[in-house]
Amino acid sequence: MAFLCETRLTNSNSDRIRRLLRFNNCFPVNRHGTGGGLMLLWQNEWDVSIQSYSSGYIDATIISPDNLTWRLTCFYGNPHRELRKFSWDLLQRLSSLSNLPWLVVGDFNEIACDEEKRGGPPRSLTAMINFSHALANCSFRFEPFWLKEEDFRETLLSSWPSALLQDPLVDLSSCLLSCSSTLNSWNTKKFGNTHNAIKQQQSVINQLHSIAATPDIMDQLNKAQTTLECLLTRQELFWKQRARTDWLIAGDRNTKFFHSQASGRRRKNEIIGILNDSGNWVTDGKKH
Repeated sequence: MAFLCETRLTNSNSDRIRRLLRFNNCFPVNRHGTGGGLMLLWQNEWDVSIQSYSSGYIDATIISPDNLTWRLTCFYGNPHRELRKFSWDLLQRLSSLSNLPWLVVGDFNEIACDEEKRGGPPRSLTAMINFSHALANCSFRFEPFWLKEEDFRETLLSSWPSALLQDPLVDLSSCLLSCSSTLNSWNTKKFGNTHNAIKQQQSVINQLHSIAATPDIMDQLNKAQTTLECLLTRQELFWKQRARTDWLIAGDRNTKFFHSQASGRRRKNEIIGILNDSGNWVTDGKKH
């Protein structure tokens, strides 16, 4: 089974492509003008029933050779940014049409966070938030901060049973269920309640700031601040995926806490006087 987008084909050309790619069946959606065009291709052993389609998607019910019934949506996000909102509205409507296991494939023409791309200028934060909000409403629950964890890749690979990969298409449903269950358990065990962990680290930092500075205390403070920074980064990525305009209004992080801590550090690091070579205490240019 394969899905092609931006084919720029008409129905008269689609059968030639099907034969060239050696598929038994295809369902094409014509191009609009000189752009667009979609095509879903499959072999005879797959039972494919097209439910609906447009220039931006093909929605089908699939019965695989092992009699698993599931739903496939082949999606193409609008290439024009100003019109992409309508693609997300469409995706959310499609999500409510069936209770079958659902696989969405294609090109969304958008990403949920900058970690999903390499190089190039940063993407529009508002655009990423709008896309993430649409995914959340469709019950997609991938968290971008997982990508920053060293053991994520190993956990992901271990959740995709090698025994099931003799025929990836037949066993796709079983693999997805195994992957979802493993990642949810890993997320709960590894991260727990981030909000409570942040409050705990903030309390530790406040206590350390109230103690006279020694090398040991400063070492503990640096470690606590590093841990807090990691927790806040994780929380920030979480809310970038969940929030809409509220996140933009509230700002990136708990700025009140950081401002107060920065002010406290400035007070502790401030030099209010110095003893010169003559043994005089000098403050603000005055000798004492």
